[in-house]
Amino acid sequence: MHPIPPVLPVGAMGAGDQPEFALRAGFLLRPWRETDTDAEALADSCRDPGIRHWNRPEDLTPAGAREKIARWGGRWRAEEAAVWAITPPSGERPVGLVGLADVDLAGGSAEFVYWLLPEGRGHGVMAAAVARVSRWALDDLGLHRLRITHSVANEASCRVALQAGFPLEGTLRSALLHADGWHDEHLHARIQGDPHPGAQPTVGAGRWPAAMSDTYEVVLAVDLRDDLSEAELTELRLHLGLGPRPEPAPAESYAAPGAEDDHRPLLGGSGPARSSGGALVSVLVRRDGPGSGGWALTSRQELHPDEFDDVGVLLSRLAARAVDRHRQADGAVALGWTRFHESDRPEPLVVRNGTVAWPT
Repeated sequence: MHPIPPVLPVGAMGAGDQPEFALRAGFLLRPWRETDTDAEALADSCRDPGIRHWNRPEDLTPAGAREKIARWGGRWRAEEAAVWAITPPSGERPVGLVGLADVDLAGGSAEFVYWLLPEGRGHGVMAAAVARVSRWALDDLGLHRLRITHSVANEASCRVALQAGFPLEGTLRSALLHADGWHDEHLHARIQGDPHPGAQPTVGAGRWPAAMSDTYEVVLAVDLRDDLSEAELTELRLHLGLGPRPEPAPAESYAAPGAEDDHRPLLGGSGPARSSGGALVSVLVRRDGPGSGGWALTSRQELHPDEFDDVGVLLSRLAARAVDRHRQADGAVALGWTRFHESDRPEPLVVRNGTVAWPT
């Protein structure tokens, strides 16, 4: 008899069916299926440059992908892995994968794997998917420790880990061989009893590891028309860090699709700025008086380029509600300015044809 009993007995996972999980904004986590649609999506992932670089998948034909999906079903029953497809509100074709590999029931641990196809990116869904699977694995299944490892150069994966409640524990030196050589890896982990992720700390409060320093100062100074609904104002205040999250969120939200999954205000940073000096702040006040009305919005934030997609959706909707004086001769809407934290030269922040012209 082993002196240390297993954390979980045989059969704790594989004896039942693999669950499905609904995420906000209509995304769904479900087991992969041996269908043409799922097999083609998996085969496409093997040809995506970003996935190939960071995840190092084998080359798969649709037939080979179907066989791999069948093996995942077998690994669930053998209690070795649990792999989910991420499907969007618009259809059944998967846009990503999230799963637990190296499942060790006796030792109470597992390691996350995840990737997104291009059509799944920019919605904030991966952090929500990792957080949801973590709750199931720790609270329902009963594992003790979950880990995430990624190349220190993979800033997007680091952001997912931090938003999903996996603090950085350290760096594994020269830990994984990629096509361009050996990479150091970050080690993140979450253990049973850790608080579930809610509102995330701001950049200025150390949201990223020190290596992730390519931040931009973003300043908004915009007057909004008087026709914002109460639901829109409530959602806007959420993203400025000025109010509680509404339930349910309005259908026409200021968040990017799926960005609300991590419950994080997009422009809610406060306190000392980390890289650009001064303080981070957001203010929304009513304009009163004869001939005025509407809302005055000022916000100063530090953003990483990984946040541009989500914040850009919010800014494009603000531009649509900006008063006419912000509109330029070519139809672009001026909202403020941006500045790379090491530069002394600000650049105009404009929305043109519904898209933010972010710095490149």
